[in-house]
Amino acid sequence: MFRIWVRLLAMCVRLGNTVKEVLCLVNLVRREVSVHLMVYHVVHLARTGICSFAYSIPLSHSSRRYAAIGGTTNCSVCPSGTYSTGNASSCSSCLPGKSSIEGSSTCSIECPAGTYLPIQSGSCISCPHGSYSSSGSSMCTLCSAGKYSAEGSSDCTSCTAGSYSNENASSCSLCPIGRYSTVGSESCTICNSGYYSASAGSDSCSACPAGTYTPSSVTIGYAECLNCSAGTYSPATGSAMCSECPLGMYSSIGSSICSRCPSGKFAAAEGSSMCMSCERGYYSLKAQSNCTVCDVRS
Repeated sequence: MFRIWVRLLAMCVRLGNTVKEVLCLVNLVRREVSVHLMVYHVVHLARTGICSFAYSIPLSHSSRRYAAIGGTTNCSVCPSGTYSTGNASSCSSCLPGKSSIEGSSTCSIECPAGTYLPIQSGSCISCPHGSYSSSGSSMCTLCSAGKYSAEGSSDCTSCTAGSYSNENASSCSLCPIGRYSTVGSESCTICNSGYYSASAGSDSCSACPAGTYTPSSVTIGYAECLNCSAGTYSPATGSAMCSECPLGMYSSIGSSICSRCPSGKFAAAEGSSMCMSCERGYYSLKAQSNCTVCDVRS
């Protein structure tokens, strides 16, 4: 070994290496590196004038470790969240969405669904409520309107019929009275004219019964139907308005039909709520709008 060292040292001198470079070779011998590795460094020194041993030692450092610049002779273990494939002066950060344990040669840890891993972070983080993620994600995605999620969710859940949600929601809200919604709604719909919903969280509206109605509205939803006023009526379910009783007929509040005025009475105007009696000397048949003068001969 001593003879090999002397020959290599003489080679350095013949090649015109400086004292500093020769000392590099001496440092190799002092550290008792193998003859094969020593030859590598002497050749590198002869060609470049750079003592490669002062930076890193190729062929000696395994993957998962690195040797920092500046004459380090021992390789350090890469921390979690980084990796090294060997012969490196530093560890590389894992890409977003993946991680590694201490001393890894690859980033084999993939964050599970419902979590994410931003760049250069060492551990997976749960997605906050109102968002979700698939496995290996670097960020979470907000739930769209009409859906919701709890913390750490891998997907968003659609709101049930009768409820709704805005974007990034942790839960759904019930539709107020007078409104309804279908599955996955971002808002509630006002019941159509002639319909109503009596309770919060309705998935449909009910038709108003005959004798009642709800008018058309773009701002108000009805919790109950309105009665037709006296003198009007609605004969069918789901009415948006009430109609006036014709001449000779009348109605009370909440009527589905109009009644004929009895004999001796009349209704001279449409929409009458009652019939008037004929004056003395006059008469009428049923459902009349006026009275007739009695025949003096009768």
